Amino acid sequence: MSQLVQVGKKGRSMDEEAEHRAPRWLPALVLLAVAALLIGGWLLFPRLAAYMHRQDCIASGHVNCGD
Repeated sequence: MSQLVQVGKKGRSMDEEAEHRAPRWLPALVLLAVAALLIGGWLLFPRLAAYMHRQDCIASGHVNCGD
C-alpha cells in the first residue's frame, strides 16, 4: 500500500520543510541579545564617561582630578 505524503512548498514533504525552517525561539533569542547589549551599554556609559573625564583632567596637567 502506498502512503500519502503531504507536500508543501517547493515539492518538499512537510517533515523536510520543518527541518529546513529556523526554530521559533530564534527571534526571541536575538531580541534578548540586542536588549542585553543595549542595557549593558546604558549601564557602562557613565563609567566610561567618568574615566574619559579623569583622563582629560590628567592630560591637561591638573593634579587634583578626583578619585
